[in-house]
Amino acid sequence: RLDECLARQAAAAGADLHEGEKLTGYSGIDAPITIETTKGRYTAQVLVGADGAYSTVARLGMFHNPRDVFIASEWDMPNPGLAQLYAGQAVFDFSAKPLGYYWIFPKDGDLNVGCGTSRNFAKGLNQAVAAYNRKWRVEGPATKAAHWIPFAKRGFQAAKGNVLLIDDAA
Repeated sequence: RLDECLARQAAAAGADLHEGEKLTGYSGIDAPITIETTKGRYTAQVLVGADGAYSTVARLGMFHNPRDVFIASEWDMPNPGLAQLYAGQAVFDFSAKPLGYYWIFPKDGDLNVGCGTSRNFAKGLNQAVAAYNRKWRVEGPATKAAHWIPFAKRGFQAAKGNVLLIDDAA
């Protein structure tokens, strides 16, 4: 998983990760930042909000980012051979027309493929994923799901001082 990979790399670079704790508040946007959770109080030079599309870091920091939603067609394909072929990598292709992106990456021993696009272009999304899979020779049985993906509109604010929003929080 991408999030787990980023977290491991951040920890290896010296970041303190606090998992299983709910953020209840923080004060200041410049170092040191005081962070309060359900398990304690900490100080940090930087606070990174990688806490999802409905980010508590963004809400508490009053990041006023207008949001819209994409619709995604996500396919989990139980094909260990293909998953191994893509091990350690992810493909993000922003050529989806008229607006959107495709992805391919290994996930829990399977291959995860899909497409996200504006809700205005959601009709025919499964057919678009199928065509893209044929292009990349990624075929076989799949468990299909659809998801709404909230995203920040152009001009969003991803940082205030030493508080940074990343991943789905941005």
